[in-house]
Amino acid sequence: MGQQEDAHEFLSCLLENLQKCTLDPKSIDGESIVEQVFGGRLKSLVDDLVAALESFTKVEQLGDAENKLNCENCNGQVWKDNQLVLDKAPDVLAFQLKRFTVTHDGYIEKIDKHVEYPSQLDLQLFHSNPGKEGLQYDLYGVVKHFGLPNFGQYVCTIRSSPTSWHLMNDSLVDSITKTSALNQEAYLLFYVRQGMFPWFSSLLQEANSGAPSATKRMYPVNDHNVFAFENLGAYRRPDIGYYSRTRNADPKDDSRVAWLLADPASSRLEELIIACEHRIYERQYFPPLAPLPCAATLRVLELDRCYLQPTSRGLAFPRLTDLTLRDCTLLEGYLQDVVDAAPAVTSLTLVNVSHKPPVAAKDFNYMSNCFGVPLRLRCPMVTALVLRIYLSKHRIGTERSTDVGSSIELDMPNLRSFLYQGYAVKLLLTSPALGLSRVDLDDTHRKHYVHGYVPPPGMLTGFSSTRTLKLRLVSIEDIVADGVILPTFPNLELLELDGKYGYRNRKTAEAVVRLLRSCPAMSELRLRLDMQYDYFYEQKIKDQAGGPFGESMDRFERLAPMSAARRCAVELDEVSEIPSALTNNCAFSCLENSLRKVTLQFTAKEVNCFQAQLAKFLVENAMVLEEMHIEDGSQFWPDHLCNKVARWRAESFKRKNLPDTAASFRVYQLANHVVDSKE
Repeated sequence: MGQQEDAHEFLSCLLENLQKCTLDPKSIDGESIVEQVFGGRLKSLVDDLVAALESFTKVEQLGDAENKLNCENCNGQVWKDNQLVLDKAPDVLAFQLKRFTVTHDGYIEKIDKHVEYPSQLDLQLFHSNPGKEGLQYDLYGVVKHFGLPNFGQYVCTIRSSPTSWHLMNDSLVDSITKTSALNQEAYLLFYVRQGMFPWFSSLLQEANSGAPSATKRMYPVNDHNVFAFENLGAYRRPDIGYYSRTRNADPKDDSRVAWLLADPASSRLEELIIACEHRIYERQYFPPLAPLPCAATLRVLELDRCYLQPTSRGLAFPRLTDLTLRDCTLLEGYLQDVVDAAPAVTSLTLVNVSHKPPVAAKDFNYMSNCFGVPLRLRCPMVTALVLRIYLSKHRIGTERSTDVGSSIELDMPNLRSFLYQGYAVKLLLTSPALGLSRVDLDDTHRKHYVHGYVPPPGMLTGFSSTRTLKLRLVSIEDIVADGVILPTFPNLELLELDGKYGYRNRKTAEAVVRLLRSCPAMSELRLRLDMQYDYFYEQKIKDQAGGPFGESMDRFERLAPMSAARRCAVELDEVSEIPSALTNNCAFSCLENSLRKVTLQFTAKEVNCFQAQLAKFLVENAMVLEEMHIEDGSQFWPDHLCNKVARWRAESFKRKNLPDTAASFRVYQLANHVVDSKE
């Protein structure tokens, strides 16, 4: 109400609902009066890729005999030509053919029409400079969809050499003919510029011959950037069982990766990603980092499932700014040496990084890689830190001291953004990060049987200066668990809380009240709250005649005979207040001075649920609140909070003799979840 909406959207919504209302479910053809009056169909006559390109780039005449255009040079009435052409051709062309369409009644239909496509494509006719060379392309890959629009699978056809084609269907790979490859119902087409990249078969022959050529494996993007990605699935080593007698045998390195990295052509490399293929019981890869020719130019380094160990030559990455380690293993204390070797690092990502005692690496198997704390790290220049550590009871269960066994100490004075996901451990900032602007904390991976659990207030003690705080908790009641005091966040502007609460748990309201009191300057609050499974609640619903629908019908029949005023009063009074013992004698600076926007998302399981009580409390006590965005699931329409909060606020302000804020307060019913753009 009170909002301007698009006329076309309104018409589409109106026709869609009329279609649903007038469609006879017993009708065989499923045609309604709406379809008879407004229905129609478009048909594409293009059945060839080249013809489609010709149609897309054809010359169009602007103006006609009655409506000519005015020439700026001669002031005469003339016709003008308009044409779209390709001005810059990429190395890889990707075409998407429309295979799915949405009907007027909202259903998705699949288009099975066959479209011809060539094995070689010349773009000279479609380019702004037709005489330019290097506009010939070879078909490299075809993606096809099998099945119906709502389910099915994708398969792809890959060209590994000028004469070899392969059909890849999950783990099945079959050799097919060129005719079959060109007769697919293509959804995606990939063309590669001729001579730009070698065929996969030539790379494979080159690797098997033992004479790699770095000039064919590394492709310059421009004068300053060279990118390489090496998947180590071909890194040969014995398949080692956990209980095998040969599990201490040295792996057989075929040195192909070392050849690539040691070649002088890699001296300008700026981004390097080494991803070792994961196979259970298999050893990790030992990357040759110390003798890298590109160490002086490297800016981005990403290692996946690698084993890093000290070398006599040492490390030095003077220009490295982004470092990512995933499922990597380092000797205890060596992580600090790696970071010290890159003094310019500003972005650091550590995912499931493990530390090993300083013993022979061959005595360890990958399956023992299961711990990542305690961790102490000093990174003076890091501004963005991502830390994901998933622990097991194998390590933490033996550590009784939470101060020593399960703590993470960070010395990062320039830290601005911090994301932690994993077990709830003590997080310490040994030096204050005055520029801290965002903290994301996710403790949903914690295990209750592990010793050393630290509740959220204990984890947040060192991050009180942040301006944005995002919490994802197993139980929001943990905020008041174990008597740990939540720190005050004097600079916090945005608080986002995603978690579950217990059914009729008094600590739920206490936890939210504690959060509000700890954020005196907060201007925006986002809450995603859902109720945990509760046996007694489920039994209560099960015992109700007709279930939730029956309860809604009973309420409807009870309220229908009432007058509008009486019904409004009853509906508003059905939601109770948050216990006054929690809010009396409490100062909520954010409610009085700064909170202007609230987003509340949940699935209502009953009218008087905690989320409704919280919405009522906020809208009645937030003095400068301007917007409330609500998504409360599917329920009886009068029960939606969007119909109540404005009336709650108006009546509360009237009782308190406060000015009416109806003109400056807006309520929005959300259709989709709010997604953080930084996620």
